[in-house]
Amino acid sequence: MASSCKMQLDLGWGTGYADSKMPSTTIDNTAIMIGIHQRTGSFSDKWIEYCTIHKIGFKLVNCYDSDIIYQLKDCAGLMWHWAQYDSKAILFARQLTYSLEHIGKKVFPDSKTCWHFDDKAGQKYLLEAIGSPLVKSYIFYDKEKAIEWANETSFPKVFKLRGGAGSVNVKLVTTSREALHLISKRTTKPSWNLFANKLLMRQS
Repeated sequence: MASSCKMQLDLGWGTGYADSKMPSTTIDNTAIMIGIHQRTGSFSDKWIEYCTIHKIGFKLVNCYDSDIIYQLKDCAGLMWHWAQYDSKAILFARQLTYSLEHIGKKVFPDSKTCWHFDDKAGQKYLLEAIGSPLVKSYIFYDKEKAIEWANETSFPKVFKLRGGAGSVNVKLVTTSREALHLISKRTTKPSWNLFANKLLMRQS
């Protein structure tokens, strides 16, 4: 699928997770083979269309296959638009990304882009670390400390689980009684999200 024409491709493959466009540095596409995980309705549709039109070398791979590393042996990198609602992808997408980067392959989204994706705990720590404006937030890994906090704090508060987008796993709590009920519920029953089990975040 290679040709002698030039393509617009940033070998860093960008930092914007939601940008479906192929980025921009002129290189010779004859030396490039890109692995693309195809998912109908995702950015992969546009990536495949772009590569086909511009005769950029690519191959379709399946990131869920056990031999995905072998599938990518002849590729410069991987482009995979995985989503937070894909429970299978959440289990290993970051680990696959780290592993490919470790052997020098480019991945989109890369580890610096995706490590905190759909992870409110990670986002809290990151925003605090870089000094970004942030509503005062609390995170608990211990039931007793969460109960103590709920008995002393003022309300209303917004309770959040670690995972969830579009207001999923978010609840406005107006009383300490309601807060204590949620704390008891979330520390005795696993959440749908493995990482949310026994984890509560509140913002004031």
